[in-house]
Amino acid sequence: MALSTVRAGFRAFARDPNGPAQVLSRVSSMLHDQWGGAPYMTAIVARLDRDAGRLTYSNAGHPAGIVTGPGGTRMLGAMGPPAALLAGVAYEERTVVIRPGDVCLLVSDGVTEAIGDPAPEAIARLAQRALAQDRSADAVCDAVMAEALGGPGPDGVADWEDDRTVLLLSMDDDQSRSVATIPARTAERKGQAAGQAGVRPPRRRCPNESGGAARRAPARARRPRR
Repeated sequence: MALSTVRAGFRAFARDPNGPAQVLSRVSSMLHDQWGGAPYMTAIVARLDRDAGRLTYSNAGHPAGIVTGPGGTRMLGAMGPPAALLAGVAYEERTVVIRPGDVCLLVSDGVTEAIGDPAPEAIARLAQRALAQDRSADAVCDAVMAEALGGPGPDGVADWEDDRTVLLLSMDDDQSRSVATIPARTAERKGQAAGQAGVRPPRRRCPNESGGAARRAPARARRPRR
């Protein structure tokens, strides 16, 4: 029920000409009104302007996204608490330049926990190593997911299980025109395909020709730990 509500809220607000911060703020307020602060969720909401080469994003307590490429690495860090946790939170948004040759990598916290290092630099190193071997978006997605599926999980946590999702956007230069490729990988601990809030089964899709495309990292509803 909670995940269905999350999906419906994002779909409704993303149709309006709102920026990522406004979408996230409205979804957070709606869910807090319904749930009273528990459960809550982390999420990244992002909008790509392909023609201008800009990615605008807002992050509600989610593991940092990563933009990496020939020009260096930038972290898309959190700008506020998890969504639906507190009332009346107004999230901020930031814009980064994304050029041909760059990739933007978003992961669920199951990935960062699986590899045993929550720092975004750890994911960035995996992406950079994969890019050095094969520049395709699928290859980078597969490399990060393979690392996550082989990871032991958090230290001291017996029988740990969590979903693991990797979403990657690759900006390629095709005859002086930027093309965005967005593969996604979602798997359970045992490697079986699985659905997750806001994520359809693995597929490839290019944004529409108008240059606007809203994407978000997998939202994960959770209850506070006691």
